[in-house]
Amino acid sequence: MKQLLVILILTASINSLSAQTEKIIDKKSGNIYYGHFSKKINSEKDLPKNVQSNLKGYLNKILPSMIDSIKFSHGQIIDLEKMFKEEPVTFNKMRIVPKYELTFYLKNKSIGIKNYNLEIGLDEYGQILETNWPKETLLLNNFKSLTEIETIALNHAKNKKIDYKSYDVNLVYEKDIDKLFWIINLHVKAEESTTEFYRIEIPWNSLKISNKSTAYQNTMY
Repeated sequence: MKQLLVILILTASINSLSAQTEKIIDKKSGNIYYGHFSKKINSEKDLPKNVQSNLKGYLNKILPSMIDSIKFSHGQIIDLEKMFKEEPVTFNKMRIVPKYELTFYLKNKSIGIKNYNLEIGLDEYGQILETNWPKETLLLNNFKSLTEIETIALNHAKNKKIDYKSYDVNLVYEKDIDKLFWIINLHVKAEESTTEFYRIEIPWNSLKISNKSTAYQNTMY
């Protein structure tokens, strides 16, 4: 069992509810602020036609059976020409800056998702540069519900005689392996500013635990 040390300077608790409370994913996220280099958009209709067409094709490819569950949230158009004229040094940037940075709401309460912020970065031609969703096609019928995942995780905890006070749930995209996982964190112990978790990881389309680990969260005030 591996140990993970997670130190959060600013904490944002997602559904840190009691074990008796119904869980549902309500995942928020933020976007990079580009200052005067960006222009806010309120609809995908503000994008060029070729970008709209490629975006629609991409969403239909990755979530064909949940396309009605996706709604536009917000976005921005980055003026790359102006940015790189004023800031020409690019070798130390950690990522390719997209021309279009968009966020959509993914909502499907039947599987336990109240809100998942689907983030997509595209270039000027509509090519996908980055996203927080797997490349594979995810069908709703194959998606295991949060209720099913909770049952597996809590039965595991019971069988292993793991004593926990509460638990939280999350839907996490692992970019390095391009996979989506349900994550259940059992709150095992809390001492002053440190909380110990027993972390259970289950693939989005499976009822088998793929990984178990102990994690620690240090909250600094």
